[in-house]
Amino acid sequence: MSKSGALSATSSSPTIATSFVTDAGTAIPALNILNLLGTNGATTSGTGNTVSVLMQSPFTGVFEFKHAGTSATVDNILTITNLTDTVAGGGAALLGKLQASDGNSYDAGKIAFLSDGSTWTSTAASRDSMYQISTCLNGTVSAKITTLSSGFTGFGTAVPYHQVQVLNAMKVSDTGQNAGVIGLGDGSSATINVGVGRGNATGGLGGSSWLILGGLGGIHLTSSATTVGAQTIGMTMVQGGAVGFATVVPGKQVEINHATGECLRLTYNDADGSATVYSDLTVTAGGILTLAPTAAQVSITNAAANDIITLTDSSDNIDVQLHTGSDSFFNGGDLGLGNAAPAVQLHLTGDLAITPSSTYSITAAGGITAAMLLANGIIRIDGDSGAIDITADPQIAAGVTDGQIIRFIGQHDTNTVTFDDGTGLQLAGAASAVLGSGDTLELWWDSGLSVYVEAGRSDN
Repeated sequence: MSKSGALSATSSSPTIATSFVTDAGTAIPALNILNLLGTNGATTSGTGNTVSVLMQSPFTGVFEFKHAGTSATVDNILTITNLTDTVAGGGAALLGKLQASDGNSYDAGKIAFLSDGSTWTSTAASRDSMYQISTCLNGTVSAKITTLSSGFTGFGTAVPYHQVQVLNAMKVSDTGQNAGVIGLGDGSSATINVGVGRGNATGGLGGSSWLILGGLGGIHLTSSATTVGAQTIGMTMVQGGAVGFATVVPGKQVEINHATGECLRLTYNDADGSATVYSDLTVTAGGILTLAPTAAQVSITNAAANDIITLTDSSDNIDVQLHTGSDSFFNGGDLGLGNAAPAVQLHLTGDLAITPSSTYSITAAGGITAAMLLANGIIRIDGDSGAIDITADPQIAAGVTDGQIIRFIGQHDTNTVTFDDGTGLQLAGAASAVLGSGDTLELWWDSGLSVYVEAGRSDN
């Protein structure tokens, strides 16, 4: 037998070949069958149905199987048939063995064709098969690549549920085992379903900076690809669109969690982390929110004509309102101005200034109008074209609220203004008040009596 010759059978009988010749010898007969029988001479299953071909040195251990001629109608070069029709039969397989240091050979892997779920019969509808490639790990041969009759192919799993399913990790990298890993898990609530990130030192899951899809029903940026919750969570987006930073269960549409409350920083022009201009939002263990800008100013800008800021309670009742075009108020507690411990509703420590109005020229029939009262707390007045005695009824428009205080200051000794007791006024001793230059009259509105009551006057 030549070293380089192909293996050929000279017998046309379906028995073990009686002789072998090289390519230069007798042509392979038309039947093209080489039937190798075991020591018991049977063609069915049983012990001893094994033919071992030992390749002696300097052979390289390679068989060459060639198509015999151009007239052949079947192109199957090598056919392996399992002579049992049951799933338990193990299917048709090409088994690989390796010789160990003790001189014995052991299973190293196999390529198998198996019945896919039921007995293999002559009925076409029952003949579904799968294809497996197995390797040996720690002495156990197990399937590593499986393709079902449906076309679903699994890597690392014998039961793929999708067109391509990979169990554990798939690495995508140019070089090195830490470059990049795509991890595919079992999809349970506690483990990752899909993960993309950096591998660990052995090329598998567990490296830093991972994007996980599916774990706990969301998307997670984590410090590793192990079970969600066992590592530091950077960011999570759960079903419904809520996003959590450093939390896997955001309670609002956006939640930022920090162990010491350093939750949010808004930075100006910080491309490399070196900026010194920023504003921090922090929260204490008691829920107190603090806004801390590096500048000594906090501004709120409203694009509308009027600006409004409100503070509300848990029932949406407004406790504090600042409004540039309407009412501003503080509702609840005592208000201190220059005083951190107010003892009364309004406690002022320091100066108080009320700017008087410009001068209104009063007519006898017109008196003091509501517009004058709403615009000013101290009103400058004189008579219109001479001294006048107000005859309007009431002499002063009704007050806006109970206790409203009004001060009048006369501006002219000739064009004086005279207020009389009655018609909306209750003057001290029922005496009329004539206001010349520098003279004052102070009144407050009593809503119960519907009159202005004199609080004091001066003749300057």
